[in-house]
Amino acid sequence: MVKPRSYIGFFFGLLTCVLSTDLLSESPSSNAIDVTKKAPTPPFLLRKGPIIAPSYEEYFADHFKKSKPPEASFFGPIIKDLAAPINTLSETSNQSRLFDENIITFIPSPVEAMDRLPAPATISIVIDDLGYNRKGMEGSLALPNEVALAILPHTPFALKTATAAVLSRRIILLHAPMENKKALSLGPGGLYSNMTEEEFKTTLQEGLNAIPGITGVNNHMGSLLTEKTPQMQWVMEIIKPKGLFFLDSLTTSDSVAQKIAQEQGLKTVTRDVFLDNIPTEHAISKQFEKLLRTARKEGSAVAIGHPYPATITFLSKHLSKLRESGVVLVPIDAQLK
Repeated sequence: MVKPRSYIGFFFGLLTCVLSTDLLSESPSSNAIDVTKKAPTPPFLLRKGPIIAPSYEEYFADHFKKSKPPEASFFGPIIKDLAAPINTLSETSNQSRLFDENIITFIPSPVEAMDRLPAPATISIVIDDLGYNRKGMEGSLALPNEVALAILPHTPFALKTATAAVLSRRIILLHAPMENKKALSLGPGGLYSNMTEEEFKTTLQEGLNAIPGITGVNNHMGSLLTEKTPQMQWVMEIIKPKGLFFLDSLTTSDSVAQKIAQEQGLKTVTRDVFLDNIPTEHAISKQFEKLLRTARKEGSAVAIGHPYPATITFLSKHLSKLRESGVVLVPIDAQLK
């Protein structure tokens, strides 16, 4: 009775014998493949008596011994190279392995652009109108540090809000009050189109001095003033030497603020979405989804909100789950161009 292991040895022996025939010989005359030529029968099948198949190891060793040295065999260089440590490979092979006369490269192909994962979409959020009450200040400071704070100058909680924001390494903007088309009151530090250049620049400078830690400026209202080129040039002339950026709140589609900022070499960005023109959870949720859609389409998006209880509650709940949407919250200065 033939043991099960004998069949394994038989098949390995048969395979080795076939590969070591004239088809693989080093003789030039045997390079052509003769499909009519029958492979020789392994020697252990020719003898009379019961079939006793040697193990693969036994037959392989016997084959080397009787036909050709291992280094001259088809399998020899392969086994020798595979058994060698990686660091012993020839430097001339470019860290490849030499099989017979062919080089098989194991170095991974360069990563193509299509193989890279796309960068995640990003959003930035700015909370405007801070400075008038403690509750708005505390709620805004409880949001993630990536959320920037825009503070109105000369307001009761302006200094305290700015000081706390500096300690938490949060981006702070001067929320500069600018004239609007509805003639709504601007409060202290307001900038108007009928001001002289000196009055205008002095008022803006005083607003900047009133709030510590400012790194940028954006407009509060300003639907009228941001359409006027001379006044926007005055704004940029004051903030450029200080290295500040300008965020155009875009309260009018005809704003020239970003254009003037770019012309004067300032870093700038424009608001994409207002979160809470209607300060209800349902309305804020719809605007937040619009923000995410814009970010996914354009790669990034900027939103402005206000310290309303509904806004703070909504953002506190949803910003912590933002990564589940495949979007990343980043500081506003990451969006500047």
